[in-house]
Amino acid sequence: MSSRKITILVITTLLTGGLISMLLQQLYVESVRKKQSKNAITDNPFYDEFQKVGARYGLNMEFTKHASCMMGSQLQLEELPLLAKGPKSCDILLVGDSSMAWGLIPEVVEQMTGLTVGTFTSEALILNVTTAKMIHNLTSYYLKDSGLLILSFGGWTQEQDANSMVLVYPGWINNVAGLNKAGFAEFIEKWKAARLGGGRKSILEQLAFSEFRKYIGVLKFKLAVTYHLTLLQLPLYAEYIEPVVNPKWYKRKKEMKALIQCYLRWNNRSVVMYASDLGKKSKHSVAPPDPKYSNKDIKVVSEILNKIPCRKAYQIHINFDDTKYARLRSIYNTYYHDTFGLIDLGREHPENDAYQVDDKEHAVNSGSFYQSILIGMVLKRDFASLGKKNISAR
Repeated sequence: MSSRKITILVITTLLTGGLISMLLQQLYVESVRKKQSKNAITDNPFYDEFQKVGARYGLNMEFTKHASCMMGSQLQLEELPLLAKGPKSCDILLVGDSSMAWGLIPEVVEQMTGLTVGTFTSEALILNVTTAKMIHNLTSYYLKDSGLLILSFGGWTQEQDANSMVLVYPGWINNVAGLNKAGFAEFIEKWKAARLGGGRKSILEQLAFSEFRKYIGVLKFKLAVTYHLTLLQLPLYAEYIEPVVNPKWYKRKKEMKALIQCYLRWNNRSVVMYASDLGKKSKHSVAPPDPKYSNKDIKVVSEILNKIPCRKAYQIHINFDDTKYARLRSIYNTYYHDTFGLIDLGREHPENDAYQVDDKEHAVNSGSFYQSILIGMVLKRDFASLGKKNISAR
């Protein structure tokens, strides 16, 4: 090949690469703009319904009037309100997966019961051995001696391998799970002081870092818009590694994201999945448990949880399907019946009502508000007795 042809080929390649780069950068900038607009504060589309229905129960839902329409639901560990609380500060400690992370408004329960509610909930929080040990430590530190621990997980997150990988906050949870009661109390006090601003120096450091990140973010965006000078940030784990190491969860997330408009968040205590009408409605259910139900992994995990020395309740969240209700009742009857009370929202569900849910394990739109009311009603009635006597799934 002649030098002239080589020169033309090189120039053509560079020009083509430059054009492709500019196109990709433009797409990147548009995606950033879209995300920024999504995260803007907006009016809560369910506020009027919250206020009207809430008034029947003496609820003040003013705090939900405005919300951020977020692209994701996950908080940073430092943003979890529970972790900032002091020792023995919660009347109720509720731990759960996305069925509660997106399905509970704690202030509703607090207003209905007069009790202090702490939550540790997250999407993809698997109830495995490591999580069970973490729950033991959270309970020992945050729950009052007279308090109630509530576990509320879907069937899918309970039936995983007992020694499966921790998917959320893995470093922190694995660390916490390896500590004894005294070790955790010492650890969490030091962690709060260092990470949540225990001193003037820490606060200044956090503010400085926050301002630095904000400045860098603005600078990066300006360079991308004006000069197309930025590198594409590939979601390496989410798009390339997770499909291999955890294909089931990856598939579930993809299916859910396709249906979700955004997550509505008015504070760091709760978030609501905002989606188009998915055609599913929750229902009252008395579907019986399976007396022959067995799961070796749940057996291992339940042995840890049953030994936690406090009052405990197993909660069954609202659903659209009798088989899903029956599955959770089967887990409860087989592994938790002797040491946990039962909060069965399928039985508490009014027979003539129906709330919006998806086809997984989640309340959507205003469904989380109505589920919170059901939880508040049960706890107002039964808080003093739950965990002190067995309540059969019948």
